[in-house]
Amino acid sequence: MRPLPFIFWLLVAGNAVVFSLIWLEQALAAMESVPETPGYRVPNPGEESPECVMLGPLGTGEEAGALVQRIQRGGGRAIVRSREILRLPDYVVHVEPSASRDLAMQTLRELKDQAIDGYVIPDGRLANAVSVGVFGLPAPAEARRESVANLGYNVDVARVERRRIAYSVYSDEPPADMPKDVSVAPCREF
Repeated sequence: MRPLPFIFWLLVAGNAVVFSLIWLEQALAAMESVPETPGYRVPNPGEESPECVMLGPLGTGEEAGALVQRIQRGGGRAIVRSREILRLPDYVVHVEPSASRDLAMQTLRELKDQAIDGYVIPDGRLANAVSVGVFGLPAPAEARRESVANLGYNVDVARVERRRIAYSVYSDEPPADMPKDVSVAPCREF
């Protein structure tokens, strides 16, 4: 029996648990930092509040602002809360950075001659490194690292955290012309 499928699913489940815990921690931290606005108070986590609904999450602050304006035009009250969401990391397989862009381009040409696709990373901590793959899991990244290293290159894997900002609108009631793609939940569920 091959243990590889079991290990793969074990890693997937482990990543899901870690992601859930990080998201929960960030959600709780974001709830503690919401400022009170005159005449309107967002309930504490777990607190029942029949007059409060959470709309979202929304992808941009502009979407959230437009929703707040709809609610206010209808006579309702609303506030926007943003939170940073940590997403699963990327694993960037790269040939170690060169001293210059010209040397990095030379390395890229050599790799392409050996049927390895890539690109020169232009800036940041990996400036002038040649990326030879980006993966969502460490195992395939490590396999790619080994295959390129076997050609005689100094290859490493960099874990790159990915984050995004999500916006939610808290209101005493959803607008009458609620967009279809926006979810609504009682505030106690945030």
